Order: sequence, then structure tokens, then C-alpha cells
Amino acid sequence: MSANDFERRVRAVEWYRYEHDCCSAFIPDVIIGLISGDDVRRQESCDRLEDCLLPQGVLVEASYHAIPFLVELIREGMAPGCVYELLVLMTIAAQSDAYDEGIRVNGNLRSLTESSRGRIADGLGSYCRDLQNRNLSKDRRLAALSIVCRLRERRDEWLPLIRRVYDAEQDPEMRREMLYWLSDVEQEGKGTA
Repeated sequence: MSANDFERRVRAVEWYRYEHDCCSAFIPDVIIGLISGDDVRRQESCDRLEDCLLPQGVLVEASYHAIPFLVELIREGMAPGCVYELLVLMTIAAQSDAYDEGIRVNGNLRSLTESSRGRIADGLGSYCRDLQNRNLSKDRRLAALSIVCRLRERRDEWLPLIRRVYDAEQDPEMRREMLYWLSDVEQEGKGTA
């Protein structure tokens, strides 16, 4: 992924269409700033990311359009930690339809939370890769674990991986978190059996 191509694609989105969303005019600069070589600009983008894409903890239409760019940064190994943190919060927000304003996708009105969740799930392979990578920070690995385990509809894909990673994991905190999620999934399975 070239930075110039990434910037061109981010700027090609008609962000002005989401003026009712908080900070929509700033979203392209915030997303592009995440890969800036300038540490100050990158930190400023991280600081504004949640306010722009998850105002008051609620998914907005601009969130849906920004998620593929955030997932791409993770897939390419270019995402700062704040992207993982935001995707954890977005995944949590996408578990509830309480504030679902709906979204038009290919001319059809759909659930914003369900559609956003699908876009977050598109990065499942990358989150699983990062969870297994012991060279990444513990915070990043824990965020990847949190995203993966909240994608319950894809449990059949990630559950065997979590078990394998758990069996090989040396870090006690990582093992404890994985055990928590594994127990939670098993309890959920007992409740539906």
C-alpha cells in the first residue's frame, strides 16, 4: 500500500455527505494523519479519531465508510494502537441497535450497526494474525483478542485459533484474557444448547 494511493482513496470518499455527523469534514485528514511520518500529526489524528468516527460512543454513517480504511491499516501493519482501540469500541457499539439510524447500501436501507459489524469482520484474518504475533505489544494483542471474540457470528473460524494460541501462550495476562473469552463463549454455548 502506498501512502499516496491510500490518501487518494480516502479523499475520494464524499465525506461532505455526512455533514450531520460530528467532524465529518476532518475525517480524511484524521485518517490520513494516522500514517504520517510526523509523530505530532499522527498523535493528533489518534486524539481526534474517536470523536470523529464514534461520537458519544455511537456509530454514525461516516463510521461505516471509514472502517475499511482502518481495517486496511491493520492488514498492512501500519495502524497505530489507537486504531485497534477504536475498532474495539466500534465492535462494542455494533453489538447494539439502540442508536441504529440505518444506512443506504447499494440503494437498500440496512442496519448501520449490522453493516458496520460486517465491515469490521472483514479484518478477522488480520486481527487473528496480530493476536498470534508475540512481537507486538501486549495492548495491541489484547485489542485484537477483544475484537475477534466479539465477532460471535464468526466463532467457528476463530475459536480453534484462540484455543491453539492459548495453549502456546507464555504470558500470564494474555492467557488469563484468553481464558476469560473462552469461558464466556462456552457459557454462551451452554445457554443456547
